[in-house]
Amino acid sequence: MEPAERVQDALAEREIFTSGPVVVFRWTNAPGWPVEYASKNVLDVFGYSTAQFVQGEVAYSELIHGDDLQRVSSEVQVACEGEGDDFTHRPYRVCRADGRVIWLYDHTNLIRDSLGEITHFLGYVVDITSQVEAEQANQRLQQQLLHAQKLESLGLLAGGLAHDFNNVLTGILGYATLAQRALQKSSPALAADALGEVESISIQAAKLCQQLLAYSGRGKFVVEPLDLSQTVLELKGMLQVTISKKAQLQLDLPAGLSAVVGDKAQIQQVVMNLVSNASEALEGAAGEVSVALAERELGAADLADLVAGSTPLGAGRYLVLSVSDTGIGMSEGVRARLFDPFFTTK
Repeated sequence: MEPAERVQDALAEREIFTSGPVVVFRWTNAPGWPVEYASKNVLDVFGYSTAQFVQGEVAYSELIHGDDLQRVSSEVQVACEGEGDDFTHRPYRVCRADGRVIWLYDHTNLIRDSLGEITHFLGYVVDITSQVEAEQANQRLQQQLLHAQKLESLGLLAGGLAHDFNNVLTGILGYATLAQRALQKSSPALAADALGEVESISIQAAKLCQQLLAYSGRGKFVVEPLDLSQTVLELKGMLQVTISKKAQLQLDLPAGLSAVVGDKAQIQQVVMNLVSNASEALEGAAGEVSVALAERELGAADLADLVAGSTPLGAGRYLVLSVSDTGIGMSEGVRARLFDPFFTTK
């Protein structure tokens, strides 16, 4: 290629480059960053001409948004104190001649003299306002979606709490009725037993409130070693009152199993909810609700089938608590959401 052709190609490339959205600047390393050169398309992006910048009518630093100027200055200082030859600013804002604020991407090279001192900055800026606004709009949509999800979770939580307290109140009302009948029949011992159950269930309700306080950050869970068989057996009276009158409760809770570490109130609440759901699955028909506990040696494949979630569990000995019923079962849609927080079909 002849020298003249090379010059023409270089000029053509420069023309293409400087007529697009990329504005080239050469700044002096001095207060305010005086502009020595600005490509002609600076007028399209900034609203000021090259002459206005070069003649000092417009100071580049004065165009930078007041909330961003200190950060931009700090980034320049850090780059000058370092050993690199170039740096990229975090996007910052500038004010155009018409008052409109735009966002810029800015990549700058450091120009040094023979002594290594930085005398100039040579770089380019690109108007990225549309991309930034699109990202901001996307963030707003995500925030709105998160807010909607929080509202949905609150609704589900409210439904779940109503269900839990309904179970507790059902037990209290049931035993209160038994106590009244016992007093009418002059059976103080039977009445005392029923009132004792009312007290026990009321304590269960208080524990539920403690859980809510713990969830809200104003309470605490009590994590301790537990005899899981005994923990479930303590619920027997309440479970029998809670389930359908046509349902038979079957318990298989061997003694002498290994202890587990957990919060007693939470575990009992889980069992109550599972048994209540199992009873409702009978849809008023006669049937059985079974609660069984067993200690088993489980491998990785067994755990993958039994445990939902992404946190892997190591092979070893586990207590397996199962609640089953002879009811209608669950649809595929319900099974797919079985472990969603606060999910309910109520």
